[in-house]
Amino acid sequence: MPRPDPAQAGRLSEIIANLAARPAAAHRAGIPVVPQRIGSRPRWAARLPGPQVQLAAEHPFTNDWHLSSDWIQNAGPAKPLPVGDGSTCRGGRAALWHNPAVEFSDRDLSGVRFVRCLLRDAVIRGSDVTGMEIDDHDLHHGCLWVNGVDVSPYVETELNRRMPGRGLRTATTPAGLRSAWTAVEQAWAGVLPTASGREDISVDGEWSFSQTLRHLVLATNAWLHGAILGRDKPFHWIGQPFAEYELAGGDTTIFREPKTYGEVLAVRAEHQGMVRDYLATVTDEVLAETRPDPWAPEHRVQVLHCLHVILNEEWEHQRYAVRDLRKAAGG
Repeated sequence: MPRPDPAQAGRLSEIIANLAARPAAAHRAGIPVVPQRIGSRPRWAARLPGPQVQLAAEHPFTNDWHLSSDWIQNAGPAKPLPVGDGSTCRGGRAALWHNPAVEFSDRDLSGVRFVRCLLRDAVIRGSDVTGMEIDDHDLHHGCLWVNGVDVSPYVETELNRRMPGRGLRTATTPAGLRSAWTAVEQAWAGVLPTASGREDISVDGEWSFSQTLRHLVLATNAWLHGAILGRDKPFHWIGQPFAEYELAGGDTTIFREPKTYGEVLAVRAEHQGMVRDYLATVTDEVLAETRPDPWAPEHRVQVLHCLHVILNEEWEHQRYAVRDLRKAAGG
C-alpha cells in the first residue's frame, strides 16, 4: 500500500488532529480549506492531496475526529464534499474526505466518538448498538432510520413534549413568534437557578453554562443585529464563537473573557430584551423580506428564517444546558 512522504504525512496528520478545533491549521500546512454552508453556520472540508493511507499508525484515534485506523488506511483519494441540496435527509457536513466504499466488519468500535463528522447515509447492520448516543441539532430537517422506521418525527414529538413551548419555534406570524419567544424565555428562566454554582463546569468537553449563554449572545448578534438590522459591527465582546468562526473570516480579537458570571447574565438579559422588542413591532411584510445570510452574504434569506434560526439556537442550547447540568449534578 503506498505511503505519503514523511513531510506530507506530517502535514496531513496535523490537519486530521486539529482541523475541527483549529481549522486555520489547514492554511499553515498549505492545504486549502473549502467553505460549505450547511444550515445556520458554515462547515469546512479540507481537500487533501493524494491517497490517505496508514496515517493512523501513530494516531489510532485522532484528537477531534476520532477516525479509526482502518478507515484511514482504506480511504481512497481525497474528494471535495458537495453541498447537499436537502433532497435526501439533509445537506452534507464537512469531513476530511469521503469514501463510500469503506466498511467495518467484525470490529470492536465500542466507545468511539464522532464529532462534527459527515455520517450521512451511514449504514449499521447486525451490530450491537446498546447505549449508542446520537445528538444532532438538525435532525428535524432530515431522517434517521432504525429497523426500517424513520424515528426523527418521534424524536421531534418527544422533545416538544418534554420541553413545553418548543413546538412554537416554527411559528410564521408575528403573534406566533412573540408567543414562541415568550416560551423560550420562560424555559431559560427555569434553568438559571439550577445553573447557580455550576455555571463554569464543562461536561464531556462541551461549553459550560456561562459559555452557552455567551454563544446565544453571539447568535442574536449574528442573526438579529447583523442579518436583520444590517449593523456593520454586530458582535458584542462577550460572545462565544463556534469552532468554525475564525475560518469563516470572523475577527476573534473582538471577543474576550468576562470577569464575572454576573456580566454574562446582564448582557444575556439585555439581548433577550432586544429580540423581544423587535418582535413586538415586526409585521408580516417585514417577515417576508430578505437579508444577506450572516455567514454566507452571497445568499439571501427571509427575515422569518433569521428568527427561526435564533429560536432554534435557543431551544437546542437549552437542551444541551439541561443535559450537562444534570450530568454535573451527578444525575
